[in-house]
Amino acid sequence: MGNFVLHQNTISYNWCATQLAVFEIFIITEKFMLSAMAYDHYAAICKPLLYIVIMAEKVCWGLVLTP
Repeated sequence: MGNFVLHQNTISYNWCATQLAVFEIFIITEKFMLSAMAYDHYAAICKPLLYIVIMAEKVCWGLVLTP
């Protein structure tokens, strides 16, 4: 914050690359979580009687552990 107030807005290349990589990891993780939630909701709403068969324990763990 001090750099912003003093108009010294410099950041090293390594820190910039690190910040970009961390930001991208968070974005990718969020996209996978949202797609897993969407599939779960689709199965629960569109096929409620087959939900237990579709969302077997193996499938749930696959959705959780898939990066």
